[in-house]
Amino acid sequence: MWSVWRTVLEENEKLAQARLAAVEIFQQQIADDAKILKNHKLQGAKKCLDQLAVIQKELQVCVQDVDKTKKLYFDEEHSAHGVRDKARDIEEKLKKKKGGFFTSITSLQKNSAKYSTKREQLDEKSTGARNDYLLCLAAANAHQNRYFLVDMQLCMNSMESGVFDKVAEYLSLMGRTELLTCSAWQNSFTNIRDQAKQLTREYNIQCCYLYYPVLKQHIQYPFESCDNDPVETITAEHDSAAATLSKEARRWATRIARENNVIRESVKKLQIYNALRESGQKVDPNDQNGPDLETKMEEMKQNIRKAETAKAKAEARIEALRDGGVNVDEWLQEAESLNVQDIQRSASSLSDHPSSDSFYDSDFADGETVTVQPPQVEKQQDKDSVGSQQDQFENAEVDGEWGRQRMSSCTVTERDVGVEVDELSDWLGKMALWHHLFFKDVVIFSMASRL
Repeated sequence: MWSVWRTVLEENEKLAQARLAAVEIFQQQIADDAKILKNHKLQGAKKCLDQLAVIQKELQVCVQDVDKTKKLYFDEEHSAHGVRDKARDIEEKLKKKKGGFFTSITSLQKNSAKYSTKREQLDEKSTGARNDYLLCLAAANAHQNRYFLVDMQLCMNSMESGVFDKVAEYLSLMGRTELLTCSAWQNSFTNIRDQAKQLTREYNIQCCYLYYPVLKQHIQYPFESCDNDPVETITAEHDSAAATLSKEARRWATRIARENNVIRESVKKLQIYNALRESGQKVDPNDQNGPDLETKMEEMKQNIRKAETAKAKAEARIEALRDGGVNVDEWLQEAESLNVQDIQRSASSLSDHPSSDSFYDSDFADGETVTVQPPQVEKQQDKDSVGSQQDQFENAEVDGEWGRQRMSSCTVTERDVGVEVDELSDWLGKMALWHHLFFKDVVIFSMASRL
């Protein structure tokens, strides 16, 4: 996982460098050059506009000459046309030799000669005006061709200043650079994807164990013998030890059954709380003033965890007792057959502990509930010398049982309060055993005095 993450960082650094290189290319070869191109274009446009104004002024003068010659041509042609019509009428009259009432043939001949001369003069002027008009018209058309085909194109090319070629080059460079950058991105993330596909949880855990060996140190505590003691398992060589181990077997079998019941109840409540949460509830409808569902669900999870831990510890004790030859299956079957009330009643009533300072005394340091009862079978001793001792022992057991009954009436189902009750019950059991030993010593002393 760390290797892939390092690859991600390295590839991101490479991509950042590639992007910086692309930005530098854009800055130097596009942005800076575009500014120069813009200034050059503005200068060229100003110069071309000045030249274009001069050219258009020259074209305007040429067009004005055309208008002048055209006007002169129209005037001369109109005058010549009028004289031409009158001369034609006079000639027709002379051909017909027909004069007017006040006009003679001689006057017609004079007028005919006069209009003929005038017609020739006007025709000559009209022809000259027409020729001038045609020449100016040809020159104007040639000027227009020159303007649109040469001068205008040169001006437009000068105003462009290679803008189209430069912009095309900029766009081409931009596209090529972006393609290279995107190709680098694709290669980098393809590499990251391929490495990510090879990730496995087992491999990463092994790497984590390699870097942090303490995580893999599964601590197991071995038995440390004292003075080369060869025994490493639980033994029941003595009658008292057998009875005590039988108590322990019943105690932890009952504990397993009780923890199983706690787990079942907690799982059931957890499912109910989860269903309420999925339905949109925030708190338990049956406990509006209580904590919210999340708190209760977390509490149930912790109860399950604690119960599973306690169950595992109890099962380990049962296995240790089984390895020592103790008949634990009988107590396990009996504990499984008990109902919930029987388990709670048994847990609150079993409180005896061994009187010796053995490892059994340390079993109650973790606050676990006491679940042992007095042994069912005990080996009888000398009846003659222990008759009164048995009476005293029964009295001590009655006192201890009376205390346990009082404590069982105060037992509640909550774990924390149950721990305190168990501790107090343990104390009462020890007091009963002390009471028994005290009276035992008194009886022995009295018997010795009689002897």
